[in-house]
Amino acid sequence: MIVDGHVHISDDPDRTRGWHSFTADDLIAIMDEELPIPGDPRVIDRAAVMPMLGPTERAGLSFREQYRPAIEAVRKYPDRLVGTFMLNPHQGVDSDHPSTMVILAHLGTQKIGYADDAINVARHCDNVYPETG
Repeated sequence: MIVDGHVHISDDPDRTRGWHSFTADDLIAIMDEELPIPGDPRVIDRAAVMPMLGPTERAGLSFREQYRPAIEAVRKYPDRLVGTFMLNPHQGVDSDHPSTMVILAHLGTQKIGYADDAINVARHCDNVYPETG
């Protein structure tokens, strides 16, 4: 089984970054293309999806509003896609974070205040753990 563990999708282009929309349908079409992997041609079986960065940086949007494209994608393709998310610590600990266990990743390479804020979120939220590996 081949799983793509990090895919950003959106039905709304992010013009500030020059990104085009990339929908769940676009992703499934690419996943179904045969890949030149040693041995028999293969396809991508599953993917973990999250929204483009733009909605997660907009103040005033709830978690569900930010993640609408990913939520709808998983509902449309439940046997191919699984939802994942980015927790933006700049939104503060009072933000609309889910109550499930969260492991914050990408802490070591973004030491531009991001890692410190992520650690602060983990200190104030019992369900948030910083990645240490």
